[in-house]
Amino acid sequence: MSERIVPSGDVKLWSQATGDPRHPALLLIMGGNLSAMGWPRELVDMLADAGLHVIRYDHRDTGRSTHRDFTRHPYGFDDMAADATAVLDAWGIEHAHVAGLSMGATIAQLLALDHPRRLRTLTLLLGGALDVDFDANIERALTGQPSPDGLPLPTRRFLDTLTLAPAADPDAELDRRITKWRLLAGDELPFDPDEIRRWEQADIDHAGTTQEPTAHHMLTLPPLTRGAEL
Repeated sequence: MSERIVPSGDVKLWSQATGDPRHPALLLIMGGNLSAMGWPRELVDMLADAGLHVIRYDHRDTGRSTHRDFTRHPYGFDDMAADATAVLDAWGIEHAHVAGLSMGATIAQLLALDHPRRLRTLTLLLGGALDVDFDANIERALTGQPSPDGLPLPTRRFLDTLTLAPAADPDAELDRRITKWRLLAGDELPFDPDEIRRWEQADIDHAGTTQEPTAHHMLTLPPLTRGAEL
């Protein structure tokens, strides 16, 4: 396991590699406002033990990567896709398996469109196609408007997670995060609050702060027309 600080334009990104560099590379792209610690250590080790050279990294404005005022230093999904390619370049990886979760699924699709030769395979988790207007659907759900295509809109349970205010006390902040993940997890699968607390504490220790990132809420989604390219 080794770490590397990666330059990408005018920001620096923390990254970490696990496993044998002679093995096929797997780039893990985490979701919005989450650091590389969103990929649990146990999962990373399991993937490495299965014969992969696993790379995870902190998005800008998360973890140990560059943090700046978004209003003074705005950026978009193209910049975040460039961050991902910068990580591959820094580790000398010509092409990799790519797995993206949530916002990372959007970034991964842009990589597939703009840098197809850099990808061996593409795995998308908890995301949607580039022609899904998530921002508009959240607004429709908040205002009681109907779905334009008959598909379900975000639920009240999901919307409630958007209003959970950060807590100043470290223990209270951990409790808030556990509440958020409990709401997001739903009722169909087991939920282990102690395990979530351990993962969130690892993220806090990694970042050196209990303040949860929020900059990615201000990102504008890629144009819906990019979906047709898929």
